[in-house]
Amino acid sequence: ESALEQQEKIREINREFKTRFGFEIQVRMGINRGPAVVGNIGSEGKKIEFTALGDTVNIASRFEGINKLYGTLVIVGETVKEACKDEFVFRKLDSIMVKGKEKPTVIYELMGRVGDVDNDRRTLIAEFEKALDLYAQGEVARGKELFSKLFAIYKDPPSEVFMNRCGKLVED
Repeated sequence: ESALEQQEKIREINREFKTRFGFEIQVRMGINRGPAVVGNIGSEGKKIEFTALGDTVNIASRFEGINKLYGTLVIVGETVKEACKDEFVFRKLDSIMVKGKEKPTVIYELMGRVGDVDNDRRTLIAEFEKALDLYAQGEVARGKELFSKLFAIYKDPPSEVFMNRCGKLVED
């Protein structure tokens, strides 16, 4: 909920920034769920800071950074998606290898609150996930065709990423 509210506030700020300063800002977020050490870290007489540490936090940080690759703003992990799937709509984006992990990690884009995601966005999600399945099954040319269609209709950055990725695989 917080991520969506922050993104809405950033859109508001950007309207003013664009008018007054000629630029906009973007804030990407990674959200993960699991155990972490949270609190004041350090010792008296030295630097003490309030922070969060652990594998869960490190993976959330990776999610934040990988948004840039997909042109997305909020990426979450499987644990977040499963815990919140009744209240929020997610789009499966990819399976990635996270440093230090043996199995791929599935990532999702937070698309919005259940009641706020319109039929066009739901169609985009369903068609994107079909194209993603084609890609994962090795049907790269068919996947590229569908990703290209989605990008043409919706100007969807993740569709463009996969369209280009499929294009490179088809050429090889």
